[in-house]
Amino acid sequence: MKRIFIVAVFVVPLLLSACATSPTPASEAKAVPTERVLAFQTPPTGESGTLIVSRDTGFFGGGISITIAVNGTKAAILKTGESVTLYLPAGEFIVSASYWTGDLKEREVTLRPGQTKRYRVSFDGANSMDLSPTNF
Repeated sequence: MKRIFIVAVFVVPLLLSACATSPTPASEAKAVPTERVLAFQTPPTGESGTLIVSRDTGFFGGGISITIAVNGTKAAILKTGESVTLYLPAGEFIVSASYWTGDLKEREVTLRPGQTKRYRVSFDGANSMDLSPTNF
């Protein structure tokens, strides 16, 4: 009984935490290849900002591609450890991350002129995807 308790309390949480993804700093991430960058690659005329979206590394979700969209326009397809830089006019946007199962996360993003914002796509130990602001 004591062994079962030790496994339940120490080993299982360790294994589950090892399966969650880890942040990939944009400076260390691989650039998404050009054939998977679909939009927002040229700075628009007028006031604009920059949105950088990076995908974590790790086991969970590692075999699937994540589609990033801005206001419903597909912008890029990310694999683990990759990052894309998107150039958008200043203003408010709905940025989404999705994959083939239909899982979808959306966030409202407001970009001021000259501003850069960073977001990351991550998976937790329950294989739940998130799209969240980050400093990485």
